[in-house]
Amino acid sequence: MMGISRVNTVWPGRDRKLSDLTATQVNKVIIKTAKGEVEAEKAASHWSLTRPFKGRADDQKITDLIANATTQRIEDFVTDAKDLGAL
Repeated sequence: MMGISRVNTVWPGRDRKLSDLTATQVNKVIIKTAKGEVEAEKAASHWSLTRPFKGRADDQKITDLIANATTQRIEDFVTDAKDLGAL
C-alpha cells in the first residue's frame, strides 16, 4: 500500500518521504535475493544488465522500478515508547 491515511500526531511536521533521492540520480541498481544478485547500470541514458550476465535491459522497466522505490512514503513511525511490545 502506498501513501498514508492517518495524520502524524506524534511528530506532526515529520517528513514522510522515504528518501530525497530521485530516479534520475540513480545510475546503478543491485537487487539481492536468496538466489543471487541482479545488477544493472545506466550509461548514456540506457540501462544494461551487468550481473549475473551482461546484456541489454529494458529501460522503461528499470526506470519504473527506481521510480517506485524512490517515491515510497512512510505510513507510520515507531514511537519512543520504552515498551515497544505494547505497540
